Amino acid sequence: MSPWRAVTVATLMAAIALLATAITASSNPAGTGDWVLRNPRLSLYGTSCPSASVCVAVGALGTIQRTINSGTTWTPQVSGTTNTLRSVACPTTTVCVAVGDSDTEVTTSDGLNWNVRAQAPPSTTNQFTGVSCPSSSTCFATAGPIESVDKSTDGGATWTATNFFSSFGVFSISCPTTSVCFAAGYGGDVYATTDGGANWISKHSGSAYILNGINCPSTTTCVAAGILGGGLCNTPVLLVTTDGGSTWAFPALGCVSGDTWGLDAVSCPGTTTCYASAGNGRVEESTDLVSWTLTATPTTIELRSVACAGPARCVAGGDFGVLVGTTDGTNWSTLYQPVTVGLLNAVSCPTAGTCFAAGAGIGATGDAGVTWAPQTTPALDVPLAAIACADATHCVAVGGSISPNNAEVIETSDGSHWSAGSSGTPWALAGVACMNASTTRRGESSHTPVSGPTGQS
Repeated sequence: MSPWRAVTVATLMAAIALLATAITASSNPAGTGDWVLRNPRLSLYGTSCPSASVCVAVGALGTIQRTINSGTTWTPQVSGTTNTLRSVACPTTTVCVAVGDSDTEVTTSDGLNWNVRAQAPPSTTNQFTGVSCPSSSTCFATAGPIESVDKSTDGGATWTATNFFSSFGVFSISCPTTSVCFAAGYGGDVYATTDGGANWISKHSGSAYILNGINCPSTTTCVAAGILGGGLCNTPVLLVTTDGGSTWAFPALGCVSGDTWGLDAVSCPGTTTCYASAGNGRVEESTDLVSWTLTATPTTIELRSVACAGPARCVAGGDFGVLVGTTDGTNWSTLYQPVTVGLLNAVSCPTAGTCFAAGAGIGATGDAGVTWAPQTTPALDVPLAAIACADATHCVAVGGSISPNNAEVIETSDGSHWSAGSSGTPWALAGVACMNASTTRRGESSHTPVSGPTGQS
């Protein structure tokens, strides 16, 4: 088969998912036969930044993104699972533990290759919601709906339940040392241990808030972030303790009538500096834990996680795979924005590094799929069904509708600018092949294939 020959939609659905959704991947390292997710547009629920240059983000369908250059570029990694990952903790730049739905736990010891340590059937309702690793060997993870806190002393390879009980759910955990941890969740509940999980003590905040996240930069200072539902809006809330949970302060935050956002996560790179991620692309910031400033970022989507590697260097991840960051604690910029082309039905790769994907639009890559960019095309009445490229600059994409009958043909001769072509038939076109830069063969839907020079039937 010619390397540029286009194939039909059914054959290509797995390949096209590289752009549109996740693909089941094994736990083997990327590059040894596995499919690697490219251009992920999946929600990110957890982030961890063990250094100013290295950050890891995890999310839906086992998504893992990693940067080693402060967010300039992000590389998808093979997690070994398609279960959603809810939280990640990286005590070093190479050691990370991620947890999520169906009791899923995945780990890496080199920052590149991930191993599935535990994973229940997808029907399992239990899930890990948070993880904290105060050292490269010791980690604690919150789990539900049978509320528990599990502990690992071998870097996430094996886990045992600690002596923890709560009548409500706990969503998040933060452990400033291997002995001291705080877990927070429903109904304003906060629990603490000072002996590595052997015993847990209630440190109730005195509120009925839903606490989605907690972060403790020291054994006495913690900030919990969440939401108070009801009324004119879902009010974002923050709780602060500086005495190990004996007392809690409630900083006043604004509530705009009709707003529906709360706080999803919090990260404190210092004992007085914290950042809490929220809906509509906003972040609450404080340098004294008393007064808080609501700051906008370049996105308006919900930011579900935030991690800081220093007093003013943070990364926040959210819906649709968006990542934003700051290097001064005030001004935020977009670090990663997935390319949006829409529904994709076919792909053609005329060279090992150049590929074109067609559907609701055209997407192109020149680096073997690592990055993709949308291309400008004439207005399309219906999505394209097939594409074929004779070389890196000459391509033809076809499609159309059956009722009413309508043929769609667009073509490029420079690999970037597309123009409308003519099929010479009113019938919808379901396939196309390019024998060379000037000759194509197109297949009509439910009709006999026709062939001839490009642009002719």
